[in-house]
Amino acid sequence: MGSQENLGALVNDSRSWARQLVHYSSVANAEVEEELNGIKKRTIYRHIAFLYALKTNLRGDQKKDYRKYLSQEESDAVERESNIHNAILSNQSKDLEYLVKKNWIDGFKFIELNRMIVKF
Repeated sequence: MGSQENLGALVNDSRSWARQLVHYSSVANAEVEEELNGIKKRTIYRHIAFLYALKTNLRGDQKKDYRKYLSQEESDAVERESNIHNAILSNQSKDLEYLVKKNWIDGFKFIELNRMIVKF
């Protein structure tokens, strides 16, 4: 697979990640819907940060464009790691596990979303 094909796959998988995250998770209680929506937004923004961090790593430059898509706390934490884009994906996994523990996504959807994180 060439680099253009890899890039195309990454773009398509990124769209799928966001779409699945939005549509696979739900809550029965309107009181916690705000929390779920916050997690959805955070994980989608975090994925954008991942893409910028990956680009920075592949190009070998020092840009930190990913920072504007993360909270200050998370940005500081991932920068303490040697592989920033991988640290961002680890945080995605943590949020995904939280969604499962809260029963906001089921096990099958968790497996599919987690499989995408592994692909990234």
